[in-house]
Amino acid sequence: MTPQEQEKKALTFEYMQKINFILRKMRYEEKGLFEVVKQGEAPENRGKLTVEKVDFPETGGVYTHFEGIPPMKGFPDGETVERVDEAKKMVMRILWGFYRMPKIKFFLLVLLRKQMETLAENLMVSYWEYIKKYKFKPIRYCKAVREIYRVFEEMGDPKGEEGIDLWKMIRDDVCITMESDDAYRYRFQLAIADLNKDELKKNPVGEIKRLIKIISDREENEGMRDKYQMLSRYLFLLRFKPKLFKTIIEFLMRLNIDELKLDSDDLYHAKTKILFNWENINV
Repeated sequence: MTPQEQEKKALTFEYMQKINFILRKMRYEEKGLFEVVKQGEAPENRGKLTVEKVDFPETGGVYTHFEGIPPMKGFPDGETVERVDEAKKMVMRILWGFYRMPKIKFFLLVLLRKQMETLAENLMVSYWEYIKKYKFKPIRYCKAVREIYRVFEEMGDPKGEEGIDLWKMIRDDVCITMESDDAYRYRFQLAIADLNKDELKKNPVGEIKRLIKIISDREENEGMRDKYQMLSRYLFLLRFKPKLFKTIIEFLMRLNIDELKLDSDDLYHAKTKILFNWENINV
């Protein structure tokens, strides 16, 4: 990097820090463009840390550095995080709506498989439309998300050319969400590290439910545990969509688990997330 480029980069970060300070002063919740908290502080007293620098390694990813703590994978951009959170809430409201139906009516959805498939596809397209402008360059996703992206690309679309746009939208939906919501990503990384591919072949539903239970048992919030119970019920419906279920199993089988495991830096930042037991985890 030339001296001129270094000076330009320094001025850019100085400007961003000023904008961040101004926004935090103006906003009711005191949130700027980016922020992170220190581990071990009470939730109501957690101080905001200032970004010192951001690295863009040639090997991929983005590393955000703060004073006195390990670097964070990704960049804590408040605008993107909030946009993705709004999109997730939209999807969850629909899923909860069906889940809260009387059980007999819920399972009758099996008889409406084609209509439910169309609804699901439209939902995924709407999700993509809502967050598409926050899509990353593939090389700038963190290592775990790059592995997920790789498998999407490697598999191609199971429906062939007719469904390629939807497949890419689903890829973007998953990757943008996992990159932007590290609380969900850390949970996924914790569970997927324990995936037994032999068991996945023999009893896929049982193995996926076991992974869900690993996370659920560590949740300290009843609402989150209810969410996993809901996902388990939707997992039952997948049995009636064998091609889709086969695609999900193939996807999991292709993942390189070593690329997805939490490391010590991940675990440090994971422990700043409240209402989840991050203790006794080996990395």
